[in-house]
Amino acid sequence: AWVIEPDGTARRIEETPGSAPGTALSQLHVVALAEARPGEMWIGTIGGGIIAVDVASGRTRRLRNAPSLKVSLPDNVVRGLYRDRSGLVWAATNHGLARHDPGQSAVITMFGAPTPAGEEAGRQGIDVSWILPMPGGRMWLGTHGRGIDIIDAQGALVGALRPDASQPLKALPEDIV
Repeated sequence: AWVIEPDGTARRIEETPGSAPGTALSQLHVVALAEARPGEMWIGTIGGGIIAVDVASGRTRRLRNAPSLKVSLPDNVVRGLYRDRSGLVWAATNHGLARHDPGQSAVITMFGAPTPAGEEAGRQGIDVSWILPMPGGRMWLGTHGRGIDIIDAQGALVGALRPDASQPLKALPEDIV
């Protein structure tokens, strides 16, 4: 990844040593970018989670799935990033949708990740491929095989468009939307 400076010069972003065990940024497939807060860019990757870059210093840190923590990404395959008008950053992953408040350190899984025992069952196993913001704070989420979920600003499901093999001319395909 590269940063283009205001004077037009470019500098390469290298991960801060020790900040990210695993695959190096230079070897990852980058699919999403978002400014999480002024001066901090998030890089969404396929398999490497999110790499947060302090643009001024070039320092990096990783946000990854940690199965033992409720406050981590639901998956390390990040397909989309979106910062809403209130400043919250949303991440579409292969195992659900996560939300991050830049004023906090946690990443909250809104839905899609497996529900721990004893908790109310939610929408489990949803692969979210993209996020489309709509007026009024709603978001449309493209999924793998489920069509489109429509959520409000709090992450609650308020509508859906589903595949229907019996209506091939009117319905969504049973594939990635």
